[in-house]
Amino acid sequence: MMVAISLSLSRSVSLSQSINHFRVWNGIDDDFLMLFFWVQVSLDRIWNFLQEEELPKDAVIHVPKEQSGGVAIEIKGGEFSWNSKFDNEQEQQQQLLHQNTLSNINLQVKSGSCVAICGTVGSGKSSLLSCILGEIPKLAGTVRNVLPQNKSELAT
Repeated sequence: MMVAISLSLSRSVSLSQSINHFRVWNGIDDDFLMLFFWVQVSLDRIWNFLQEEELPKDAVIHVPKEQSGGVAIEIKGGEFSWNSKFDNEQEQQQQLLHQNTLSNINLQVKSGSCVAICGTVGSGKSSLLSCILGEIPKLAGTVRNVLPQNKSELAT
């Protein structure tokens, strides 16, 4: 029988102390205990990930390569924020003016070109890649990209 219990800090300390007492008698290895806690943390992270909302289907416009006009990635007037849950439109406007993760992004990458994204820690490099993929909530603007038709196009 398995019992699901929320593992808080106080419970984990109590559990650790109890296991230490039993370890002396039963010879439980420290590596086993570490593995147990790592598995618990991993399962919690997986559970939290699975409970996240689905990504919006319309965040990125996917265009066929033939209709792309030689442009692989294009962002026009992009406004993106990781904190995009608002109670009303006024809160959304306030967020738009003051605390966006990325603001006024205009980017065009030609097909076949090599682009490097450089910057200091926290400057938005990963957030820019996330908005291209449609993973960061879009507040305004358009994001278009061309997806490869087959695996051989990934290498070129």
